[in-house]
Amino acid sequence: MHTISLTRTLDQLEARRGGYLFLQVPAEEVARLPQGKKTRVIAHLPGGEDLRCGLNHMGDGHFFVIVGKKVAEALGLSLGSEVQFTITPDPDPLGAPIPEAIQVYLDQDSEAKAAWDALTDGKKRNIIFTAGRVKNQDLQVRKTRDILLGGAVR
Repeated sequence: MHTISLTRTLDQLEARRGGYLFLQVPAEEVARLPQGKKTRVIAHLPGGEDLRCGLNHMGDGHFFVIVGKKVAEALGLSLGSEVQFTITPDPDPLGAPIPEAIQVYLDQDSEAKAAWDALTDGKKRNIIFTAGRVKNQDLQVRKTRDILLGGAVR
């Protein structure tokens, strides 16, 4: 597996771009990844924190990964901190596990499975995160069914 090791300063996007804390990843490093810029990655941060994320475009040819404020605080990082981290391609193209209740539902309902298979990985990831926020498994399945068969995602 390809690993990129970097040391970067924790920076912040301007407010009009979300104001997120981020770590820059140079374009030449991204070019070395097996799928280039289309890669979902795992950013391994100090303290054992792993961020499963996508590469975002800086707009100048380079890329970045977002570091949530809660994650930065938990690691004792602040704007301007030097961060040593590594990036590896995420072996899961969805970048997140499918909740068990949703997987069972997809295995049992061929119409829902066909709708799921027709979606892009990004739309599947959106369903995983949207339904996954619900703790009740029956509600997870109902929300997934409503999205897949109710026409909310196209």
